[in-house]
Parts: sequence; structure tokens; C-alpha cells
Amino acid sequence: MTSAVKAHIARKRSKRIVSIDARSLFVICTLAAVLVLTACPQPPPPPATPSPPTVAPASPSPTPPPPTTKPTVVPSPSPSPKPATPTTAPTTPAPKPKPTPQEAKLPELSIESPKELENLPAGDIKISVKVANFNIVSKLGAAKTPGEGHIHYYLDVEPPTTPGQRAATAAGTYVTAAANSHTWTNVKPGGRVFAVQLVNNDHTPLTPPIVADVRVNVTAAVAPVVRIISPSGPLPATGVKVTVDVSNFNLVSKLGQPNMAGEGHIHYFLDVDPPTTPDKPAITTPGTYAAAAVGSYAWQNVTPGSHTFAVELVNNNHTPLVPPVTAKVSITVTGPQVAAPSLKITSPTATSTAPPGDVTVSLQVTGFNLTDKLGKENAAGEGHIHYFIDVDAPTTPGKPAVTGPGTYAASTAMSYTWKNVAPGWHSFSAEMVNNDHTPLTPPVVAMISTVVAQPGTPEIAINVSAQGFSFSPGQITVPPATILRIAFNNRDAASHNIAIYEDASASRPVFKGEIIAGPSTTTYQLLTPSKPGTYLFRCDVYPTMTAAFRVFVSEY
Repeated sequence: MTSAVKAHIARKRSKRIVSIDARSLFVICTLAAVLVLTACPQPPPPPATPSPPTVAPASPSPTPPPPTTKPTVVPSPSPSPKPATPTTAPTTPAPKPKPTPQEAKLPELSIESPKELENLPAGDIKISVKVANFNIVSKLGAAKTPGEGHIHYYLDVEPPTTPGQRAATAAGTYVTAAANSHTWTNVKPGGRVFAVQLVNNDHTPLTPPIVADVRVNVTAAVAPVVRIISPSGPLPATGVKVTVDVSNFNLVSKLGQPNMAGEGHIHYFLDVDPPTTPDKPAITTPGTYAAAAVGSYAWQNVTPGSHTFAVELVNNNHTPLVPPVTAKVSITVTGPQVAAPSLKITSPTATSTAPPGDVTVSLQVTGFNLTDKLGKENAAGEGHIHYFIDVDAPTTPGKPAVTGPGTYAASTAMSYTWKNVAPGWHSFSAEMVNNDHTPLTPPVVAMISTVVAQPGTPEIAINVSAQGFSFSPGQITVPPATILRIAFNNRDAASHNIAIYEDASASRPVFKGEIIAGPSTTTYQLLTPSKPGTYLFRCDVYPTMTAAFRVFVSEY
């Protein structure tokens, strides 16, 4: 082989190697570019359609492509070459950004009670609040954590709102609490401002500050009062009932429950002083005290002698009020219990008619010994009777129950006959008195009114009502010397009666009916005056309540 041939073969091999190496290099670069584009997400291509990539011909090239040529995608073999579409790897959606502070909801704070300009009694006042978008936690003094903290309650001061500084005011004007309510104690009368503020754990204000306030009118509280209304005098041994009157305090059956201002119950004490130490239960030894939510309590088996009965208003938890509210009374308990004296007139009756002349009054007596000791020293449970006609029985303690001559009589008998009683309406009374003629304590009296008239006296009946503190009918006309029966209907809740007097002075009664509590009914009987004319017709309980009462012959 000549040197010329060898040189030719060498040149061909060199060209083939160069051509193969160039193609290989082009393919390798293209594949590397595709891998890079697939592995790394790329932004989407611009709207404009890129020009199709130019693919180098398959024929050998004596020189490799210029170094600045961008890698292109090799088209898949086909009769008609098409531009390759760049492939973009799927991208993961970016996480939604967190809301900015401006988008987050701010904490909210409002005062639920009391209401603006509400009138409240002096004493304990509870402030209740409502919180939203903020966690109330008991981390007072801990490090500040966004979205949590507690509440500062203020009284009559402006809540401090300086950023980074503790929101505290003078002692007694604010409190810290991890609760939605706070009770201010012993609030004095006057205009008061209650304020609240949400604060961080370290007691600094929020940014921006969250504050609410309310103005109220605090009025002077009326002090509770308790008084014993019975017993009030000597009592027989055995049960002794203590009855009280309570004002400005609510009696509730919440014994042992939490305290509430203005309410509680009563402790009753026997022969001991009521305990009054604040915050300690007002309790004494067994048998000397009792707790009740009602205005009376009966002590059983009380022995004869002097005893002290006391009462005290207490809170629900049995502690005394501040200041204490008590009352007590000393009572002498006598020997064995006996029936109380009683007296009743059995005849005549309110609806009977007695003829003129002698009229006998008969009695029924219980619990009292009638003894012939008139004017002698008194002894418990004994004495005599005083009988009265057309006068009121005297009942002044310690003074003899004696009236004018001819209007009373003293007797140890259970009946007495009045002589020469004239026609008309008459009242008959009887009273138990001591040996020395003084009334018993309390007085024991019986009274009846009846008509004395001749047999055959004409009779009439009328209806009278009381309503709205006026009589109906407002005018009554009757004939003289006639037995008049009045069906009286008291429709009022108040007590009324019917009384007839000779004139406006009301000094000489023609008739005085029994007073009855309303609403109720009764029947009165009287003998109308024989003298025609106009008489005073009224209610003795309410003297301005009158009607016209006329006696005329011509009307009948």
C-alpha cells in the first residue's frame, strides 16, 4: 500500500470519527437539556409561539456546531420533521399565605351587666362581661402570648393604655381576674364608672387597646330591720311562738348556699345572745337556736320562769350581716298552761226582738273562776263580771271598769236582768274583771245589740253595700218606729260598719253595727227613730263615708 493510499484511508477515518463525534455530542447535549428542564420547574412560556428549532442534517459535518448554539430537542424520526414542544414538569401549588394582622379579627369586649345609667343599691355590685376572639387564661404575670391574656376591672378610674406598660391603677381601683365577672364590694352611693380592659399575660394593654365601660347610679341602701312582734307579755309554760316582722331583706330558703346581697334567713335563739362575729356562723349550742326562712318559730316545752327570745338576720351561709341585725325580748313564762278566759252572750241575739221592760242578758264563761271577792286583792284566774247597757265597756289596764250610774252592774252570776228597758235599739256588754274591778290583760269583752219593741211592730228589710268607700244606695228613706233589718254587703277589702246617729255630732247613737272586715256580709237590726227627720248615716271606721238616712211618714 502506497503512502498515498494510506494517507487517503487515514483522512477518511478521521472524517468519520469527527462526524460521529459531532453527532454524538449534539445528541448528548440535547438529552441533557431535556433532563434539566424536566427536573427543574420552569415558569410558563410567554404567550408568543417560539420558532421551531432547527435540526442539523444527518450528513457528516467537517466541523462541530458553534459553542453558542442553544441545545435543541431532537425530533422523533418521521418523514416530515416537526418542531418539538418543550416539556414542562408539573408544579406543586404554593401554600396559601397566612392572613395579615389587618385581616385577623380583633378581640372584642363588652359589659353585659349592669346596664348604662342603671340604678343600683349601694353594697356589692357584680360586673359581668362578654369576650370574643380572645382566650381568657389564668397566666397572670407569665410571658406575653398573642391571642390570650386576662381582664383588668376598674372602678372610677381611666384604664391605662400605654403600650408595653402595666395597665395598673391605684390600690382599690382595679383588680385582675381570669374570669368574665367580678364583684365590687361595699360600693358607696353616687355616680360610678365601671371599666374593663383586655390585657396580655404580663398585664400590658393589647395593641390596639380593647376597653369597655359603663356608668351607673348607686343609691343609698336601706338597712335591713327585724323586730319581734310577739310574744309581748306573760305566757303559760309549754310552746312559745316567736313572730317577727322583717323589712328591707328577702327571706329565702337557701340555707347553706352561697351568699347573695339582700337575702338570707333568720336564726332564732333561746336564752343566749345572738353571735355577731363577721364571717363565722351565728350558731350556738343545740337546743338554743334554730334556723328558719319564715317569720315565726315555736319553741316547745319552755319551762316556767324568765326567758330571753332573740332573733338575728343572717346570710345564706349562716354568717351575720354586717353590721349585725338582731332583736330580743324578755318574757316571763308562767306555770302549766290553762285555757284562756272566754266570754259569750247567749241571749238576747242580734236578730231577736225583746219586749219593753225587763231584759235578761245570759253568758257563757270558760277559763275563769267567778268568785265573790269584789274589791279584794287580785288572784290570777278569778274575778267577776261587769254588765253594761248602751255604753262601751272600759278596758284601760289598771283602772276600774266602771261607767255612769244605771249603765253598769257588777255580779258573780252568769246572767243579769236590766229593768225597764225602753223600746229602741240597745247594746248589751259583759266584761271579765279582776277582784279589784280592773280589766283582765288582755281584756275579755262580749257585746250584742238587739231591738226592744212592742209585739206587732211593723218590719221592713233593705239591702246596703259598701264599695269604693261609698254606700249604695246613697239615700235611704224609712218609716218611723219600724223594725229595720239591713243586709249589709262589704265589698271592699277594708273594714266597714253602719252606724246611725241623731245628728252630725255623732254623740248620741241611734244604732251602731258591728265592724266587719271585707269582703263579707252581715245582717243588722234596729228600731227606726219615732221622730221623723234626717239622721247621720256613716261608717265608724271611715267617718267621711256617709249616706242620707231619712225618716218620713209621708213616704209610706
